[in-house]
Amino acid sequence: MYESYQKDSKIPEYKDKTNPLKALLILSIIVFVIDGFIMAKYTFMQENERTIDTSLEIVTNQGNTIVTEYEDLGDFSLKIPTEFNIMSEEAIGNKYPNGNAPSLVYTNLRLVKIMTDRTDSS
Repeated sequence: MYESYQKDSKIPEYKDKTNPLKALLILSIIVFVIDGFIMAKYTFMQENERTIDTSLEIVTNQGNTIVTEYEDLGDFSLKIPTEFNIMSEEAIGNKYPNGNAPSLVYTNLRLVKIMTDRTDSS
């Protein structure tokens, strides 16, 4: 009786039906691993781009080096030289005496000194 059970066993039938499932499982694992590598590479590239973008140095024709950084202005970011600061209300009033001044002005100390000298001499 045991020999006839072994012959007529249904286990080989199920093994034949699970082969496509095994192939699908292996294929899914391969796709998952490849996707992981692609996402890791993409994330690494984005992190490196941020580092490169924020550390830009520009050399002028006179040999001066200007270091820039991003300034967050709400809806967008603007890359400006690190030596630039927001101009005071008084300096904005002096620069734009007609009252048509922008709401935000960046300047460096050299320009502030020139404008101060002009107003002092008037």
